[in-house]
Amino acid sequence: MGALYAIEREGEHLSHEERGDLRRRKSVLQLSKIQASRGAHSDSVPKSPLGKAIAFTLDRWPCPARYIDEGSMPIDNNAIERSIRPIAVGRKNWLFAGSPRGGHAAATFFTLLESCRRSGHNTFKYVSDILARIAQHPVDQLDQLLPDRWQPTLRTA
Repeated sequence: MGALYAIEREGEHLSHEERGDLRRRKSVLQLSKIQASRGAHSDSVPKSPLGKAIAFTLDRWPCPARYIDEGSMPIDNNAIERSIRPIAVGRKNWLFAGSPRGGHAAATFFTLLESCRRSGHNTFKYVSDILARIAQHPVDQLDQLLPDRWQPTLRTA
């Protein structure tokens, strides 16, 4: 796996097309080695961490290799995992949102904040700005305040 990540580091500044070519030239060979070595560890205790990892890989083998086909696809889903971690960690804290409506409002708010982060905005500046503006903003143009379209006012820039 380390060799696959080394190839990814080698291609991190390439275009999507060039990264796809690099993966097809180098990563396919590494994936073949990994696939071939799975059988060598099949005698591991099935309930051990290694045994579980091998079983997981065996059950899903076409999926790990899928990123080879598309240079824009990341090698893993770590960015998504990191972005949802605060929600997963806080899940018990938010278990009792007061009502289904409160839970829906919380989910909407956290989705808005994560969209803001993914758009590269400072969440505090974003929320401060839209709260200051929303009462006077035309209802039919609220989509302009969404993170991917938001233009900060001069006082928050």
